[in-house]
Amino acid sequence: MPKSMTWQDYQGHTQCTAKAVNMSHPATYAVMGLASEAGEVAGLWKKIMRDRAGIVSPKDRQDIKLELGDCLWYIAQVGLILDLTLEEIAACNVDKLQDRLSRGVINGNGDHR
Repeated sequence: MPKSMTWQDYQGHTQCTAKAVNMSHPATYAVMGLASEAGEVAGLWKKIMRDRAGIVSPKDRQDIKLELGDCLWYIAQVGLILDLTLEEIAACNVDKLQDRLSRGVINGNGDHR
């Protein structure tokens, strides 16, 4: 991200490349896209572990960066559809993790512990 770009700027830029998709809910396409892109990250990592014993090449790093960017795009889109900013999503996540850490349940299972 250019140094002058904010998360709000980024989220706005994603609208320029979003296509209208007719589905039962406006977020469906973005949510499914996020799952698909996260699967691509996992697939790349699987191959790094399987084929190269966890050694990450510069190409692997670039490929993962591209797929993580796609994940971020879809997160931004879900946020826009649900009227959530990336700043709000990030702050909520930090608050949740800090709360879990303070209660000693950071390594537990479940959503809200």
